[in-house]
Amino acid sequence: MALEIDKNLKAIRILRGLKQREMAKLIRISLRYYQEVEQGRRDLSTSKFEEILYRLSITPIEFFSANGIVQSFEEKNRVRK
Repeated sequence: MALEIDKNLKAIRILRGLKQREMAKLIRISLRYYQEVEQGRRDLSTSKFEEILYRLSITPIEFFSANGIVQSFEEKNRVRK
């Protein structure tokens, strides 16, 4: 089972009402780097991942159990297209 950090990160960001630019600024990385993380083309360092959890006030368990949130998000996006 893949961790799917990219999908969970995107879903949580959107549910929090944050733009990619805002999220990148929040964790002090470039917008381009953040976009590549969301697209699954780049990895986050452990320290940046921990910073995301801290800044969003969520635990690793909450982040990785966002699977239901991610599925719901994907279903809504399929309907919109």
